Amino acid sequence: MKKIYPVIFLLLGLYACRKTNTAQPQGNTFFKTYDTHLSNWNYSKSFIYATGGITTDNEGNLYTWYFDTCLSHAYTANILGALNTVAVLKTDKHGNMIWNRRLFAFTPAWIPRTYGLFSNDDFACIGDQLYLAGQDTNGHFTILKFNADGNYLGEIPLNGLAPAGAAIRGFYSMWPTKEGNLLLNFTCRQPSLPETTAPYVVMVSASGAPIWQTSAFPFSVSDTLSDSSMLSSVVENNDGSFTFAGLGYNDNFGPFSYVQTNIINCYHLDKNGRLLFARSLYEGSGLVATGQQIQLYKCNGLVFFPKIFVGASGYIVGATQLYDQTTDYDLKFFHSDTAFNVLDSSEIREGSSVIELSAIMQKQNGNLIFTTWEDKPPSVTYLCHFYEMSPQYTIITKKQIGLNNLATTVSGITLNDGDHIAITGLIQPLGVDTGKLFILKMDNNELY
Repeated sequence: MKKIYPVIFLLLGLYACRKTNTAQPQGNTFFKTYDTHLSNWNYSKSFIYATGGITTDNEGNLYTWYFDTCLSHAYTANILGALNTVAVLKTDKHGNMIWNRRLFAFTPAWIPRTYGLFSNDDFACIGDQLYLAGQDTNGHFTILKFNADGNYLGEIPLNGLAPAGAAIRGFYSMWPTKEGNLLLNFTCRQPSLPETTAPYVVMVSASGAPIWQTSAFPFSVSDTLSDSSMLSSVVENNDGSFTFAGLGYNDNFGPFSYVQTNIINCYHLDKNGRLLFARSLYEGSGLVATGQQIQLYKCNGLVFFPKIFVGASGYIVGATQLYDQTTDYDLKFFHSDTAFNVLDSSEIREGSSVIELSAIMQKQNGNLIFTTWEDKPPSVTYLCHFYEMSPQYTIITKKQIGLNNLATTVSGITLNDGDHIAITGLIQPLGVDTGKLFILKMDNNELY
């Protein structure tokens, strides 16, 4: 197994916007913060507390969503304590804000960033329309639609898409396809197996008309009621077929402990959603001893929610991993052939610290670009780094995003304005609720 040791470290001071590169950036590059949260609440305080995905249109405009939160005197005695509303901000390709629109109370589809998980795909631009997938306040799964001017166009209800006799358990991803359709990633729960959740994928047109749907994603380890699985990424192949990666997980409970097993599962489906073959790529397990609110982890490479990309001879899969026999998280990457046989693997570690994937995608040249969230002891610094890595695991670039006295998290990454890279997230002083949404746009050489 190869170990990756980053060789390039360039510190970016985001508030100071200090350029540490001697070369000059090309094209429209910038770093900007946006603290003009919507202030027409009739309550005491409004602030941005979480950011989401980022997407772009054909003209290079950028769109990103965030939660605009209001702390209300009227709600101080209420357990809710705050009102959360999704808002969307649009900028031009230079980062100049065009509009900032509040929608309404809504929970976008995502995987919470807890125990090595990271946010998922929920925001897309197709033509001149924007799509935001999630769940409304009534618990209904839906897709919001609005145009490039921020005007709300309606929604695509999704609850009726559940398979016969099953109920949708969760809505995690929305993936646009090359033909302008949408792949929707759910988990469903069968009445006969109430503790079991399984992946369920539906392809719909941009207007919401179902094209195909399938639940043909076998969990390949055991048949106990606690076995569950979900999908976390997809590759659309040149022949129109789809390759999915996801996580199967199983908890075997004892009187004072349980063993958790996580498995990276891969599935290959044809363009009509028919399963061609499936295979488990990797398995890790962890023993958790519980008692008097103490948890002890003894793990063997426990992994979380993988992302899959095209490799030189098959696929590249990346995931956050709970490192062997420790409580440290690092990054794990695999190469596989097209039949999901593992060819090699590698890791990115940062010593005795937590390092988790927060956003990742693939450039046209095959390199992976991704951001990480790090917690370095003994002080909690919440560092954020940007990487570019070749398919051969060579670290081409590593940059720190943010400063040590700021908590910095990245929630979205996209290609923009040709080969430029746009990143969005939240920066805030440690221990402070209020935050600023930022957008960082770099050129193809990661300069700005």
